[in-house]
Amino acid sequence: MSQHRDALRIIDRESGLAGLIVRPLSAKLFPPSIPEQEGWIDREKLLDISGRSRKTQIGLAANYGIAEYPCPAGGCLLTIAGFVRRMKDLMTYSEVNAHGVTLLKVGRHFRLTPQAKLVVGRNQE
Repeated sequence: MSQHRDALRIIDRESGLAGLIVRPLSAKLFPPSIPEQEGWIDREKLLDISGRSRKTQIGLAANYGIAEYPCPAGGCLLTIAGFVRRMKDLMTYSEVNAHGVTLLKVGRHFRLTPQAKLVVGRNQE
């Protein structure tokens, strides 16, 4: 539901990253982003998917040999208030990287000091 044109424009503006956000699955439906204009990303490799059907994404997964993936009905984590709070905390106190973002998805998070954060797991895994 967050992927309609008006919402994407708002996200682009409110993120403070206007022009830098690249949406690989629908990029060709929009004007070229700065990374595309600068040649950092090959626009020809980006897609023009539109609509609510997930057939194209499921076909891509099959093409790349990906058999297990999240339910297509799932939404962007940035639409979940709790995840957004965790992401803002990460961006405020440390460098954003794949490991840090993955950790945001699990457990309970407590900021103890500007240098220390406690993450308590919800289950043994």
